[in-house]
Amino acid sequence: MFWDGSKFIAFGTQYYMGKPTNSIILSSIDGIKYKVFNANQNGDNGINDLIFSDSNYISVGCNGRINTSKNLTAWQGQNIFQGDVWFNSPEIISDGKNFYIPSETNSAVLIYRSSDGAVWSETSTVNYKASGSGEGCDRIKFDGKKFISVSNGSLYTSNDAIKWTRVSISTSDGLASTASNGTLTVVVGSNCIYYSNNNKDWRKVKSGNLYDKVLYGNGIFVATGKTGVSGTSVISISKDGAKWEDVTTGSFNLNSIVCNNSGFVAVGIDGLIMFSKDGRKWDHIDGITTCSLYSVRNFKNKYVAVGDSGTILNSENGKDWVSAKSPIKVRLFDIAANDKCSVIFGEGNILLTQGQNKENPFVIVKSKQN
Repeated sequence: MFWDGSKFIAFGTQYYMGKPTNSIILSSIDGIKYKVFNANQNGDNGINDLIFSDSNYISVGCNGRINTSKNLTAWQGQNIFQGDVWFNSPEIISDGKNFYIPSETNSAVLIYRSSDGAVWSETSTVNYKASGSGEGCDRIKFDGKKFISVSNGSLYTSNDAIKWTRVSISTSDGLASTASNGTLTVVVGSNCIYYSNNNKDWRKVKSGNLYDKVLYGNGIFVATGKTGVSGTSVISISKDGAKWEDVTTGSFNLNSIVCNNSGFVAVGIDGLIMFSKDGRKWDHIDGITTCSLYSVRNFKNKYVAVGDSGTILNSENGKDWVSAKSPIKVRLFDIAANDKCSVIFGEGNILLTQGQNKENPFVIVKSKQN
């Protein structure tokens, strides 16, 4: 519930079998008598959030729409992305020029592109089903030179995110993530690590760990996941892809890891933030937030993390963090930036943008498709 300047506004959504079936909006001048408005607008049966800004009510729909209204009766909306294809795809990346969001269907990964976070177009299709639901897998990532997508037994690479080439790895292992230092490529997954100098001849390293992420930075590869025996979280490092060392284990749950010149930062459930200067010794940074964090990125040698309840955190050194103002309180999954703006992808397919002036707050973008 919130006060729009003249009345109280409340909203709610009914769910059946995990899907939204009906939504209503209530308004009241005195908090006692309420007027009911139909919130099932433009094909949306659910509302994730509702705000009042610049004389407009803005609702974020469960089916990929942002709807606007001046009176809670007549609504206009843009279908950001079609149907529910984005439901299991909380990722957004940038190659420095464009933004990319991958989405899953039953047989493929669709990739949408935007230069400003407002206008999106489908750019390509990778015709495979990512392992499992795709959770923990690299649907798409950019390593500084090329795009990489990971599936069971295969990598797909692309120079432009349009034309894709399959790189085969003869394995039935579940592959989850890949990283490269320019000459050496490392792929991690369940009980396995593969590495190659030419993306053709692959060598396997046996492992008892269930890895879901790997990155390269500051001269080493860092992989995160779970131990196969106790199921506790583990961070492992390697210089050459062949020899790996478990440097820390514990009951923490990691969601994302990043590196810049200051060191490595990992974030996770219940406000977990960990920092390491060299990737070997890790310190827990406590007292920053209790909200779960789902992504941490490096922008111009600064860290930015996003998570539950609209949480946006910034840090210069990975140890001291400050909160940024968020216009909405939904779960934020991922963040990316190019030379024009920053874009955050959140629950209900919401998109937030921030211009070049980082002193300005993030705002909800009314996105559309070409």
